[in-house]
Amino acid sequence: MTQLFGKDNPAYKGGVTKLRTLIRNSKIYRDWKELCYQRDRYRCVDCKEQFTSSTLNAHHCNKDFGDILQDFIAKYPKYECPRDNKMLVMLASCYAPFWDMSNAVSLCKACHKKRHELAGDIGK
Repeated sequence: MTQLFGKDNPAYKGGVTKLRTLIRNSKIYRDWKELCYQRDRYRCVDCKEQFTSSTLNAHHCNKDFGDILQDFIAKYPKYECPRDNKMLVMLASCYAPFWDMSNAVSLCKACHKKRHELAGDIGK
């Protein structure tokens, strides 16, 4: 059986991971989500049902993650994606708007989807 890693994988795109994915896969992002879930007592703030951390989503409610990311990139014009992604991920860990707990709520997957549908931004 062949291993489909790196350039042997048909989905390989040259080893370039999007900055948004790198930030969302970072430890600080995982910790931020967990703090959100703990604060909300592992309950969806919309339907009030209790869930586990693996079935909840942390949602940026007032300012969308994509908008925060655009502001962040604009703040550091000398760095470019994907060349400087390592540095940008380090800088993102100190960029407070990503980690603002007043901009975060815990949502179950169904309620999270509804919120994005209402905002007209499904797929973000």
